[in-house]
Amino acid sequence: MLKAIIRPIEKAATLVVALTLPVASASAIVPPSTSMAVTYMGLAFPVLLLLNVVVALYWIAKLRWNFLVPTLAILLTGNNVAKTIGINHSQSTSPQIDFTKHNLKVMSYNIRLFNFYEKGKEILGYINKVSPDVVCLQEFGYYTGSKQGYLTRQQLMQAMAQRYPHHHFCQSKQKIGTYGVALFSKHPITAHSEIMLPHEKNLASSTTISVAGDTLRVINVHLESNRLTGNDKKLWEKLSKADPEFQHVLQKVNMKLSNAYCNREQQALSLAEYIKSSDVPTIVCGDMNDVPVSFTYSTIAGCGLTDAFTEAGQGYCHTYNENLFYFRIDAIFHSRHFKAIQHETPHIEHSDHYPLVATLQWQ
Repeated sequence: MLKAIIRPIEKAATLVVALTLPVASASAIVPPSTSMAVTYMGLAFPVLLLLNVVVALYWIAKLRWNFLVPTLAILLTGNNVAKTIGINHSQSTSPQIDFTKHNLKVMSYNIRLFNFYEKGKEILGYINKVSPDVVCLQEFGYYTGSKQGYLTRQQLMQAMAQRYPHHHFCQSKQKIGTYGVALFSKHPITAHSEIMLPHEKNLASSTTISVAGDTLRVINVHLESNRLTGNDKKLWEKLSKADPEFQHVLQKVNMKLSNAYCNREQQALSLAEYIKSSDVPTIVCGDMNDVPVSFTYSTIAGCGLTDAFTEAGQGYCHTYNENLFYFRIDAIFHSRHFKAIQHETPHIEHSDHYPLVATLQWQ
């Protein structure tokens, strides 16, 4: 009698769980301004994917064909699964890559103002050790105040000048420092400009680089932040403790996220128009502040760009590393002129983001 009651519930729950994946996948084409509910489903895609895997294993353990339902959902959303879980062959045992004209090593790193200017030496030392051809930094800045012990422009340039004689800063002035994006290059910079985006509190830049006679355009972008405070990010603690302020905090966080998502939607559309304006070899690096299964991500990738992670990444890759918000919100995209042959996300904890390092092969 009990089995007769439980079995239909199990089957219904299995169907509901399976349906969450295609609904979450819809966030790639449904603008946040149309439906925040679908957008939040996209944010939860990794969790929903794991849930479907667990349900499939449950039915396999019971030797029931019901495992086909979540399995089919996973297969139908395989494109977004690939954005979430890298299944590429490991190149850790491959011969040392020859970084010639036909291979370009690129780094993208949100450095959080060198961890508020205090870890400048560690970050600069790490960059010089990895020695990419092109370095794109977000939340870039240096200290302009009178206190000792913080990274200044002079110290920054001295540390980078030997390996990176070419650079382009795009930044605004703050009370005791600067804030923006920066690009350092081993190859000559022939042109550069700021990219004007709507609702832009952060900055984006376009830099033209000459690499052994070839022209390369690098777009360094930092899209609208969610601007969640430390207290906002502790929402899960209030939830777990049934805090009476939970509802108020939830509404506040939802308002911040909704505004940020809608702003990024417009920024992504504007950026896409800029990317499509030229057919030269293009690399787009930066902090997208959005997950792979999102309208922002799909709009940028839809410009004929490929995510280096989907080509060469492995496993579950998260680039934000604080408060259990383990999401991949940074990316390195490239045009059809390249193929990613290596992609790494070293767990270097000098910032609240991990750096991305990709090796792109000229095609």
